[in-house]
Order: sequence, then C-alpha cells, then structure tokens
Amino acid sequence: LESPYDASGDTVIPYDSTVTIESGTILRFPRGSQLTVRGRLIAKVNILIYSN
Repeated sequence: LESPYDASGDTVIPYDSTVTIESGTILRFPRGSQLTVRGRLIAKVNILIYSN
C-alpha cells in the first residue's frame, strides 16, 4: 500500500497484532475518530499530530 493511508473512522489494532509505521508514512483520520492500540504500535519516526 502507498502512503498516505486514509482511515474511514475509528481504528483498532487488535491484541494479537503489530503495526509498524515507517519513516515518511502519513496516516489521516477523520475528525473525531480514534486510534485504539490493544496490540503493538511501533513508530520508527517522529510523530506529528495536527488538526485543521
């Protein structure tokens, strides 16, 4: 898959899953949505969170 990744709403990383975010990856979430991490989230980048 190519970055950017557009979530359609609330997103959950399940207990038995690992998501790795590589440098340069863009994740976009709709206003008011949530990212819930129950498994592992590995971020190999500095994370910038913003809203517009």
